[in-house]
Amino acid sequence: MLEKAVSGALVIISIAYLYMAKGLSFGSASQPGVGFMPTIVGAMAVVLSIINFISVMLKKDNKKANKKDDDTAPKMDIIKLVKFVAGCIVYVFMLDYTGFLIATFVVMVYLLKVTEVQGWVLPVIVSAGTSLGFYIVFEKMLGVLLP
Repeated sequence: MLEKAVSGALVIISIAYLYMAKGLSFGSASQPGVGFMPTIVGAMAVVLSIINFISVMLKKDNKKANKKDDDTAPKMDIIKLVKFVAGCIVYVFMLDYTGFLIATFVVMVYLLKVTEVQGWVLPVIVSAGTSLGFYIVFEKMLGVLLP
């Protein structure tokens, strides 16, 4: 029940964020205004939160299976959370020494493995795509200097 409520709240918050971002000047792709990224992020948040909401609403509750796993779930979640936060902290320090592309790639692989993505091929491809995608958008297209 809590998962459904949180998912619904995320949809509402995302829609409110997009509505507020629409009040800012969007500009164009060659001359982005102050509302360029907030509008894009807001639109993506709305789409992803709606997908998440639909997924949560269609998921069946399996209380018997969940009761058996309740003892180990909180411990594993805390360990994952600590590893995830540690990875984010390391990322901040890696940016100064290795630069954006390498730091983002390495930390993305680590975070995907912490979240238990199976194998190595998918995390490497996702990490490389994310790093290069952000580099191309910000450094090349928008002219923003990355660390």
